[in-house]
Amino acid sequence: MSAYWILEWITAEELTSLEQAERRLTEKRGLARLVEFAAEQASKPIPVIPEAANQLLGGRGMDLSGVLECSNSKCIKKKVDEVLYRAWHYFDLVVVNGLDSRRFMESLRHKDSMAEEILGRLIAHIDVAFYIRDTGAEGALIFCDRSTHFCQNCLDRDLVAAGFSGSLEEVREKLINSLYRNSKVTRYTTESGEGLYQYEHPALDISTLRRYPRASCPELDEFAQDIAKGQAETYIAHAIRSAAIARKQSAALGHLVARSGVQLEEVAGRPTPQEVAFNLQLPVIQSLPINELLSFRAHEAAEFHAFRAALRMAIEERLKALPDANAEKVAESVYEDVLEPALISLDRKTSKAVDLLAKRSIATLAVGSVVTTVGLLAFAPIVVPGIVIAAGGTLANYLEWVKDRKEVELSDLHFLWQLTEKAAARHSRD
Repeated sequence: MSAYWILEWITAEELTSLEQAERRLTEKRGLARLVEFAAEQASKPIPVIPEAANQLLGGRGMDLSGVLECSNSKCIKKKVDEVLYRAWHYFDLVVVNGLDSRRFMESLRHKDSMAEEILGRLIAHIDVAFYIRDTGAEGALIFCDRSTHFCQNCLDRDLVAAGFSGSLEEVREKLINSLYRNSKVTRYTTESGEGLYQYEHPALDISTLRRYPRASCPELDEFAQDIAKGQAETYIAHAIRSAAIARKQSAALGHLVARSGVQLEEVAGRPTPQEVAFNLQLPVIQSLPINELLSFRAHEAAEFHAFRAALRMAIEERLKALPDANAEKVAESVYEDVLEPALISLDRKTSKAVDLLAKRSIATLAVGSVVTTVGLLAFAPIVVPGIVIAAGGTLANYLEWVKDRKEVELSDLHFLWQLTEKAAARHSRD
């Protein structure tokens, strides 16, 4: 379902660990098979993405390719978790980008063999692919290569949808200037006399290194402008491509972070329920590992769908009540004014039910039958498996316990309440 060529290679080769994958890459057949999968993916002109009613397209800050953000596998795996923590409570599919098959094939064509740099990047993405499979996220993430080559009409059409205002040239110059200003460039000289240049900017998550022969070392200012231009063009192309795919798929376009120091004007207009859901953070759940979270959602599918329907209704009501608020403010209101009070109420009902049950007058017994005859109810104890409750005053306690427990279990937020209980239990153990 993922259509990600690296995951397909791992499955086809029946690999179970990164160590196995590294050994397979040293074999001529194993490497050839990997290139076959990349070539097949690269040959597809249009990404095939399954239809889904609740679909999220990963935009800025949700890059898993290592191009716009850190390419270290540990950082990408953290980004996988961050994306899924933002999406699990509402979305069925998240469209992301991994190691681009076209870029990979292009890099091979410019190298006589698998260069160390290419191999290192490939192994990092294989490590991420194993993590995605092992956490059960393979069915939730759809990988899509995002070409950065467009005709002028396509660029102009998608520019506003991508969150930019102004003409393409204006946006380009604005972003280049933003990335040029406040940048830090350092030059080192190697033992062989080559110049090693490093570019850093507070708006970017990564630094850029380039090596130049001694005879062609540029001025620091020239180097900074060159890097700013390349970063800006890559960034704009990625944003425009993401917006185009989101519109084609009728998907919500999610941005995790705006680049610090790079001023981009977002499209005006009222936020959608999907945008609010994406901005809704449930901090109490963050202590649960993502694999436990996804597994519980799959196991309790019926309760999850009831919870999501209730969440959407709450979001729509908050949007009506706060017509001028942005997605972040509406999401904050949904949590503070709807979800948190409801969870507290469920907690109180549960605690009350436990207290009532603890007041039973006869000790717990392992009895496997229930007395149901109405005529005997006033005189005989109520017996349930593992519990005996005497007739009289404690009968009312038991019936109230049943009522409170039923209200909790029938609540549309019972799914979320169960998760908070699991998270609290794990936190206490840790």
